[in-house]
Amino acid sequence: MGLELQEVIKNLVTHREKAKMTLLIDNSNISAEDADLILSNVAMNLLMESELEV
Repeated sequence: MGLELQEVIKNLVTHREKAKMTLLIDNSNISAEDADLILSNVAMNLLMESELEV
């Protein structure tokens, strides 16, 4: 699930009409803690992949 989400986010960030898009994520089937962990991992992977410094 994390890898799929990562690909979706990468595609949205690079899309030419990204300002007109909103990503909604349904987390009703998992706990809030698990959702936070998945999003944190995805964000970290994207940052490491693009070699951004925070």
